[in-house]
Amino acid sequence: MWVTGAVAVIYYSNFFKVIFDSPRANRIFVNIALLGIGINVTLTIYVAFILPHVLKIKESFETYCPRVVVIGTISGVTSFITMIIGIWPLWGLSLIHISEPTRQAEISYAVFCLKKKN
Repeated sequence: MWVTGAVAVIYYSNFFKVIFDSPRANRIFVNIALLGIGINVTLTIYVAFILPHVLKIKESFETYCPRVVVIGTISGVTSFITMIIGIWPLWGLSLIHISEPTRQAEISYAVFCLKKKN
């Protein structure tokens, strides 16, 4: 369900078009994030396909190449942080108040969302 929501947000916000075409994006940080995502995809293909099917390694990848987990974790955290820094000028964190007018007592919810900056 959350994957469907993420795909919908990416599609309706023109996410990739905006981060690649906008001059306000912090290009260095976006490129570092894309490099980290590429490293994670490469490690995933190596662990899930190349080790068991091409190299015919039967033991667990944690014992065969224990550094993969560490490198993947460092790369994932780095790409997450640098992507946030890279796209912050495009979409900042906004606080939206949603109230329920149908209740007698006024109830207000604070919802955090990414709001596109104009």
